[in-house]
Amino acid sequence: MSLLASDTLAEIDERSIGAKAANLARLERWGFPVPRWAVIPAAVFMRHVDTKCLNSDPEDIRAHVRSLVIDDILKNSIVETVSRLNWGNHLLAVRSSSIGEDSAELSFAGQLESYLFVPAHDIGSAVLNVWASGFSDRAVSYRRENLLSIEDTRVAVIVQEMIDADVSGVAFSIDPVSGDRRAVVV
Repeated sequence: MSLLASDTLAEIDERSIGAKAANLARLERWGFPVPRWAVIPAAVFMRHVDTKCLNSDPEDIRAHVRSLVIDDILKNSIVETVSRLNWGNHLLAVRSSSIGEDSAELSFAGQLESYLFVPAHDIGSAVLNVWASGFSDRAVSYRRENLLSIEDTRVAVIVQEMIDADVSGVAFSIDPVSGDRRAVVV
């Protein structure tokens, strides 16, 4: 299975599903109300991409990734998960959970793309776009600034039931600009 519904995750492995997905799994296990979600592990990305291409120019990598054809294993897994979670008539959020993203060391905040209000039949194209966003100019620049290899980019993808919220926000337990650990920024 390539798209793993959260209730089927036997273990939480950030090296496979990324910290963002791992944190969703933890919140769910702790009893927080998390909109239904599933994750496509980074290994599925690696199964699709030509790894020789990963040491090319980022623009060429993006073009390669966008030209990929989702394999039958992932296609069937998407169909099965959409059916099992009854997502056929729901809009979804398709979000990155890149390995290293939202980790204790690096945030990658705003570096990769998220696609909101995606119909179930468009999950595949949104996944390709999320994978390609791992090689956007800003993501590549962020990796270089933090001395990370572009060739080591591994992108897991979260597919989650879209919640059309009245309000939303982000809270930082450390000031993201100054690094002040005594400040909370909402």
